[in-house]
Amino acid sequence: MEPWQQEKAIGVLQKAIAIEKEGQSFYQNLANRTQNPQGKSMFEFLSKDEQSHIEKLQAEVDSLKGGTCVDPASFEKEDQPRNRESFFARANGEMIPKMKGDFTELDAVKVALDMENKGYAFYEKTAAEAVDSMVKGIFLYLVGQEKEHRELLHNTLVLLEAPLEWFGKEERHMFDGG
Repeated sequence: MEPWQQEKAIGVLQKAIAIEKEGQSFYQNLANRTQNPQGKSMFEFLSKDEQSHIEKLQAEVDSLKGGTCVDPASFEKEDQPRNRESFFARANGEMIPKMKGDFTELDAVKVALDMENKGYAFYEKTAAEAVDSMVKGIFLYLVGQEKEHRELLHNTLVLLEAPLEWFGKEERHMFDGG
């Protein structure tokens, strides 16, 4: 990797770390505000998952600074620059303080799903623009992680909005004879 590519990769990875830190804080804040035990557990899971992403991304930055690159496949075994005012920062600064008594778990899931959609789009775009295959692999890994978060949140949204529909989908095997 050329020095200019290394610097650019480090810069993009540091922006991704900032996004993940904001996401970790955002989910922890929601976990602290959520009364429903399942909702609290889900937001705590997402907070811990974001922390894991921070650690993996920081390891990559450290490797690049040392002249090497971590293989993104190792992330799986363990389980373009943008405006610094990210969506998580805006959510923590603008949305969280407004979450008063009428802010429900359903509202929290909708906000979180919107955040994950934006994170997914950012990582997908960054992966497409990456010139180094290892850096591209890291962002493709993050795309996959964000996709799993989106699916979890979407499933939770369906459960909260339409429990009978959710039950029918989740327990389909009982109706299919399986």
